[in-house]
Amino acid sequence: KSCWVEAICMLALGGISCRMLSQVLLIAAVLVVSTNNALTEGGKHVCSYLASYQQSVTRSRSVSYQTCTRSWLNRTCTTRYRTGYYTAYETRYRRALRCCSGYTEVSMECIKRCLPPCVRGWCNHDTGVCQCPSGWTGSTCRSEINKCLDDNGGCQYTCINTRGSYHCSCPFGYQLDSDGKNCSVVQLTINT
Repeated sequence: KSCWVEAICMLALGGISCRMLSQVLLIAAVLVVSTNNALTEGGKHVCSYLASYQQSVTRSRSVSYQTCTRSWLNRTCTTRYRTGYYTAYETRYRRALRCCSGYTEVSMECIKRCLPPCVRGWCNHDTGVCQCPSGWTGSTCRSEINKCLDDNGGCQYTCINTRGSYHCSCPFGYQLDSDGKNCSVVQLTINT
């Protein structure tokens, strides 16, 4: 079966039918909107709001025009009216859904987000608090913990703080033991 210009063949119950292209696009748009709306009314931490959109509307107005007739001595004009049509655009509103403030959408759910976001570590979405890796602290895990401030990092002599960690060192003539914290005197052997 063939369709007229600006129409498309569609397989429907009972056979193939012709649909105007604009109808097909409208059906496709409705399907996209309905399947992409992942959040559901009444869902946990789901809020509704008014979303604006533009709607085209056809309006009519009365347009005047004159018709004139000329006779041998006179000219007679009559004002007449006809209906003219134009397209106007109105701003309309519809209810839409989004995650409430402080939450973000992940896999069709609204989960708590860490604000400000975590610099290091990961966000605990149950509490909205950053979980810092070892050696880091603060609300966003931005601040490094200086392990040397706490009991000299357990070092016998010198504690050297490094980014996210620390290590111990020994003065000249000593060497670091296998525990990485204590120092012992270096035994020098002189061959004669």
